[in-house]
Amino acid sequence: MPTKIGVETSRRRTESTGAPQHVTVACTGEVSGQPVAAVAAEAGRGTAGHRFCSAVCFHTWHQRCRDEVARDLDRVGPRPKVAPEIAAALATIERDDPEELKAAARAVEWLTLRGPQRLTQLALCEFLWYELPGAVDSVAQGRHVAGVLGRLLEALDLSRYAGLCTAQVTTEIVRTAVERGVPAAREEFQRAMYRSGIVPPDIPELAWGTVMGVEELEAYEATAAMLELAVTAGRLRSGSVGWRARQAEIAGEYLRSADPALGGVSRLDRIRAERISTWARSRGTARGRAVAGLTGRIRDPQTVPSDADEHLAPPRWLLERAGTDGLPLTDTHALAGSVVAEAQEWFGLDGTGICLGSLHELLLAMKALRRNGKRLVITSIGRQLLAHPERLWAAVAGGLVGDGEGPAEAAAEGALVVLAEGRQLGREELARRVGAMLAGEGWRDPATGGTPDASSVRTALRGLWIRLSALGLLADERWLRPLRLSTIGQAAVLAALQARAVRPRHTLAAG
Repeated sequence: MPTKIGVETSRRRTESTGAPQHVTVACTGEVSGQPVAAVAAEAGRGTAGHRFCSAVCFHTWHQRCRDEVARDLDRVGPRPKVAPEIAAALATIERDDPEELKAAARAVEWLTLRGPQRLTQLALCEFLWYELPGAVDSVAQGRHVAGVLGRLLEALDLSRYAGLCTAQVTTEIVRTAVERGVPAAREEFQRAMYRSGIVPPDIPELAWGTVMGVEELEAYEATAAMLELAVTAGRLRSGSVGWRARQAEIAGEYLRSADPALGGVSRLDRIRAERISTWARSRGTARGRAVAGLTGRIRDPQTVPSDADEHLAPPRWLLERAGTDGLPLTDTHALAGSVVAEAQEWFGLDGTGICLGSLHELLLAMKALRRNGKRLVITSIGRQLLAHPERLWAAVAGGLVGDGEGPAEAAAEGALVVLAEGRQLGREELARRVGAMLAGEGWRDPATGGTPDASSVRTALRGLWIRLSALGLLADERWLRPLRLSTIGQAAVLAALQARAVRPRHTLAAG
């Protein structure tokens, strides 16, 4: 099976707070020895593998990138004008103690780059809790730099922001960096950010990417500013009972609402459109050519076909059976023979139960089912899917590929792109076309180091064929017959590709 060139870092696990707690391999923002702008330029040339542990970390890294670019422009061009109010505050401090201002040059530069109009709690916390701890040698130095910045903010009548500079949490994160190292301080920074209440949460329609495009970044910053106002006004109280649900409610309402400043389009719609455009871009001509004709269809809302119930009957049956007494499993966690026999009595012959087993694995991947010892039981997600057939259709269709970024998902996505054209074609032809797509995108066969051949592609696609058959999405499933999607199969594949296109991004690369 082909694999991607480059190293993929692991994503952090989260606990109920939503804050990252553990990482097996540090993210790009923590280990990259390159200047942040150089990493961005390298990714823009198509290098894959740059990953971030969370949206918070990516946004902080991106802000540092902006600052680095601004500093470079400052060195080669005319110095930008300092806002009059900042200049007045600087003059006051310099008159009192010139050496103090020199010692806090980093904080002064940071404030000057932004100006009072662009200052938000998100930006300030990223400086105090992320940049500053990694830039000082002692707790006293960190407290001093933060104190000078606090005096500047107080002079600008930004007392609430000034209070953050001298807050205990700021001192403690600096202390952690000095005594336990910067990586430990980064962890503490993220926990503090999530506790503040201003970090935009995921909502049902949107999971923030750990890599974002321009529209998504702007929506992230605007949502953080809106949550800051909600916290300040007392509409959101971090740490209170149910505050995270309230935070998601406020953020969701904001993201869904039409904005006159954006031409009457919601921020959520702009993010989805940007993600689809990003997905449609390709480094390979074969994939780019195939995707070009599909982009318009994928942008359209996907409706649930009228006969979807018949095709969803097997996964619904598994969910319902697991929701009563649970489904018995074998020692290898496969469905017990009694379950397979019962399913075949109801739905018809399934050979050795391979289709039912595929649906079992699909529901596990969707987190609609989970193992409890030697039984398979339904989860809260599964119960929600049973209660809302349209969600079950979307989840099952999305599961045809899944949300991963590995070689199997890349091959399955490529096959669906080709099949979505609507014509029938043989499995060998399909394997060749998908192999050309993978080669153009930079995938390599680990066994040979060369481009993926038809054999490795066939292996990667085996699970997809079984899922399509299990859901009855192929027009003709007879032996050696060319592949072609049924009418409902076309609808399912478009829904699957749309799910792939609008999923959150986690790799810093072009396309």
